[in-house]
Amino acid sequence: MLQATIAEVQRISWIAPGSIPHTTTKNTRVGEFTFPEKSTFIANLAFMMNDPRFFDQPDVFNPDRFLDSAGR
Repeated sequence: MLQATIAEVQRISWIAPGSIPHTTTKNTRVGEFTFPEKSTFIANLAFMMNDPRFFDQPDVFNPDRFLDSAGR
């Protein structure tokens, strides 16, 4: 339960709102967009960790979301 609580604190508190920078190694196409080699990307972790498509009731503190049915 302690590990689940820490994970939920990190998810809800935006400790690190962005990921470390990543760089493309070749021209890359994502959907309708094309990015040249050596383009830099930073994921918006704060948005993803609070997106209701991935987390039910993202504004609610709930460490149970990180536990399986056995409580681990």
